[in-house]
Amino acid sequence: MQELSVGFVIDSDVPFTIFEHSFLRKIFNHFDSDLVVQMAWSGSSITREMHRLYEANRDTKAELCNALTAVHISFDLWTSPNRFAIMAVFAHFIDQLEHQQSRLLALRRQSGSHSGENLAGSLVDIVHEWEIEGRVGCAISDNMAANDTCLYHMYQQLDPSMRPVDIKTRRMRCYRHTLNLVARAFLFGKDADSFELESDINSMRGLIEQDLDHWRTKGPIGKLRNIVKFIRSSPQRSEQFKRIAREQD
Repeated sequence: MQELSVGFVIDSDVPFTIFEHSFLRKIFNHFDSDLVVQMAWSGSSITREMHRLYEANRDTKAELCNALTAVHISFDLWTSPNRFAIMAVFAHFIDQLEHQQSRLLALRRQSGSHSGENLAGSLVDIVHEWEIEGRVGCAISDNMAANDTCLYHMYQQLDPSMRPVDIKTRRMRCYRHTLNLVARAFLFGKDADSFELESDINSMRGLIEQDLDHWRTKGPIGKLRNIVKFIRSSPQRSEQFKRIAREQD
């Protein structure tokens, strides 16, 4: 029951204190009073149980060591709602049953700057924790220059004899990130951030005509965007569009 409670907290992205809610406890007590005794109610209890389960399930380390292939890693950074920089690291490999596997190795706060050297230090620490120093294959990440530097330093620390050309062949580009950059360039041009910012300012100020003119400069794509915006800005037009689409089907 404790494990299911932790799983619910993680999967639903709810606060650790969710089970302290009085009405939730009353619901559990209504259906099964014995269940109440088994629950880890406090946030600190959930935290302790989470750490216990993490240590108990570190058999992933054995999976990594017995993998039929090299252990390839992917990583990315994002900013949490409370403004913490978080690094996520995944391992990708073929297991003993010849099944493709992906395992989350770390989801931790990234302190300091996002320089390549600093990121490399975090990755190397994670690799050491999982004892896969000699099994790391390719690495997948976004196309930022800092990630090039990061992976150069990471591979150099794991294997000082590795040549720059070998490191370069192991550096894999994230296809989704590449596709996103292509789409943004196609829609907004070279300076996508400035274009979007100007559009947002026009929208906030209610300058509808100026915003439409702003997008018309982008040619057919801008016109298509304006058509979509025109339809979606009115419930009546949206309903009419759906009706016409259904009739065409």
